[in-house]
Amino acid sequence: MTFDTHALNVAIAGLGISAAVAVLTALAIIGIFAWYQHDKAQAKPVTFAPVQHEEITQSQLRQAA
Repeated sequence: MTFDTHALNVAIAGLGISAAVAVLTALAIIGIFAWYQHDKAQAKPVTFAPVQHEEITQSQLRQAA
């Protein structure tokens, strides 16, 4: 009785193709999500309130010391 290596090779090739499709699908999903997040960040720019600088006089410095 001989062992059929062709069937084993076909099975391993099928597993490899399935794994490759799974990896490419995951990369596509991650890429689409990253693109969506990047576009969302570009659409809403982050703005900050203007900084109010306080005037400190020499007399205030002497009082604090």
